[in-house]
Parts: sequence; structure tokens; C-alpha cells
Amino acid sequence: MARLTKTDAARQLGIARATLYKLIAQGKVSPTPDGLIDQAELVRVAPYIDTLHERTRTPTDSYERLQTSPDTLGDILRAQLRLRQKREREQARLYAERAQAYRDHSAPCTTMVHEAQQQHQRLLDRPRSAPPPAPSPE
Repeated sequence: MARLTKTDAARQLGIARATLYKLIAQGKVSPTPDGLIDQAELVRVAPYIDTLHERTRTPTDSYERLQTSPDTLGDILRAQLRLRQKREREQARLYAERAQAYRDHSAPCTTMVHEAQQQHQRLLDRPRSAPPPAPSPE
């Protein structure tokens, strides 16, 4: 997931930084150890944000909030999806490299085993010499 600074997170949620700091203090939003905020946190806390606005809303204001809120969440989700796809492509590339390294490593081993089997088969197919004659009891 993408991580945002507290300023960017507050901007995406449409709240003041001070409000975001209050949410963090209340445990409603959890920053990462490095102080950034994961976008998943924004998606999780977005429904709660509406309850924080203390001013009186006009019908138009509520309508505008409803118009922008899904767009903001949609943008967040699209960004998360792009990031997830990028990570999956990177993992697929790493898995392909590991598989190729495994094939490169196992090919000589397989060849050695095959050669050893052929050598043993040749030894088994060799004609055997006759055993030495047993000493006669005279």
C-alpha cells in the first residue's frame, strides 16, 4: 500500500491536520513506525470522518461531500490496485528468475546422473570373463 505524509492524508480525507492528529491520538488512525499513514487506513477511517464535522451543513454542502467522497475513495482504491499490480508483476519476475536459476542449477546435475547411469549400464552389459578353472584334486 502507498504511504502518505500526515499532511497528504489529511488533504485526501478533507480534514485539517490538527483533526488528523486528534484521530491518531484517539487511536482511530494508526501511522506506521516511520510516521507515515497507509492509504488503507484512510479507506478504513473515511466513513468516520463525516461524524467529525461540527459545522452545520446545508443540503448543497452535503451533496457536494457525497459527490467528492466516492471520487476520493475511488482514487485511493485505484492507486492501491496499481501498486498491488506492480508488486505482483515484480513477484512474478522474481519467481521466473528463481525458476530459471533452479533449471540452470539442476540441468548439470541431471546430466551427471544420466551419464553415471549410462556408465553403469555399460559395465553391466560388458561380457564377463570366464572364471578361472578350479584346481583339480589330484
